[in-house]
Amino acid sequence: MKGKKALAKHYTIRYNINMDPLTNVMTAISHPTRRAIIGQLANGPARFLDVAKPFDTALNAVTKHLKLLERAGLIERRKQGREVFISFRPEPLREVAGWVLEYERFWNKQLDLFEQYFKDKKKKEGEEAMSEPKRNIEVKVERTIPASPGEVFDAWLDPKIPGNPWNMADKLLLNPHVDGFFYWAIKGTPHYGRFTEMERPGRIQHTWMSPNTSGLESMVTVTFKEQVEGTLMTLVHSGLPDTDGGRGHEKGWNYFLDLFPGKFTDASRKEA
Repeated sequence: MKGKKALAKHYTIRYNINMDPLTNVMTAISHPTRRAIIGQLANGPARFLDVAKPFDTALNAVTKHLKLLERAGLIERRKQGREVFISFRPEPLREVAGWVLEYERFWNKQLDLFEQYFKDKKKKEGEEAMSEPKRNIEVKVERTIPASPGEVFDAWLDPKIPGNPWNMADKLLLNPHVDGFFYWAIKGTPHYGRFTEMERPGRIQHTWMSPNTSGLESMVTVTFKEQVEGTLMTLVHSGLPDTDGGRGHEKGWNYFLDLFPGKFTDASRKEA
């Protein structure tokens, strides 16, 4: 313990010895008048009255400033004949510059580490977002239609029937068979896919891609089940991205299925 105390005392004394000249220099340059004197003497030695001339202050105050500068080793007096000239000594300022440089290196290193932390954090968050499985949603819409499953099945694939998506297309390519493709565009938005199941009168299934699915493949399954009052038509759109575009399909399919039964109700009225 004695050895440790002695070592601590040694470093404390050494630290104080090293810091005292530095403290004197920093105290000396802390005042604007003394900094102005240094700037003046940096152009060459000058007599006391020449040093004091630019300052609107008492000669006694200038003398005090010079004493502080002299104690810090920043000036020296040299007698030439009857005149005393005061000269600037830059060496102590180099010590201050060295001390400041050490702290500059320290803070630069700390700021570099700080910046790197946020870069690494952003990179990690990006990697986690990439590796995270994207959440999908499913839309389900049902309507009871006053017609047989076969009639509803055929009408859903007929572009002439209002209420199915093919009827509203501005441009349409439709091949309603297994492995057949479709392409339709409405208001400039393209939709396309491939039929994967075609089982009349019970089931139609096809893929579905558009800008609103983020370009990813989703699946539309339409089933037709006979009931007493007609056919229960169920449309399930699965694999949609959980985005505004993906969620918007619910509104779109409800719009179509609100129109589609009208074909059959109008026909029923005519028959009546």
